[in-house]
Amino acid sequence: NERSPTTTESISLSIAPHPLAGIVDDADIPPKYLSIFVDEAGLTLEELSESLLSPCDAGSVEQLLCGCHRIKGSAASIGLQRAARVAHYMEDRLQDLRRRRIGPDAQDIDLLLKGVDALRGYVAGLSTGAPDTTALGEVCKLLIDGAKRLSEAPVKAAAAPTPIDWKPAVVKAAPSDGSGVIGIV
Repeated sequence: NERSPTTTESISLSIAPHPLAGIVDDADIPPKYLSIFVDEAGLTLEELSESLLSPCDAGSVEQLLCGCHRIKGSAASIGLQRAARVAHYMEDRLQDLRRRRIGPDAQDIDLLLKGVDALRGYVAGLSTGAPDTTALGEVCKLLIDGAKRLSEAPVKAAAAPTPIDWKPAVVKAAPSDGSGVIGIV
């Protein structure tokens, strides 16, 4: 005896919590540390942007991961929890790519660039004293939705190791009188 959900149940099931709900930045960040963060984050975001706009492959993922991790760590260390969360979601996305041994596709690059742009706008707002977190929340939603898409994709199998025929090299390197070689040839 199945029953259909009521209108209230349907609505409550379709509304996901905001990814930054309940996450607040510290209010008393010393200006000295905030200034250092703004400068370093600006440079790191520029590096991330350049890397994402260059040809990306599986090898690029590690460099991108380092940049996201740097922003996440420095933001969290001074109490900028929202920026740290966005960088964390970006980092999760890149870790999934690394685990799958693939480079970012066009959708991944677009999504990560949106994360970079949202963080860049937030950092610019920090320097003027008026950070806007609207874009951070929106990009978090996109990164979460993108993670669902990626988790449904098959994992690329690792290539089987190539067997090495070491016997000829050992025999060739062995002294002609047979001294010094122990083992089965």
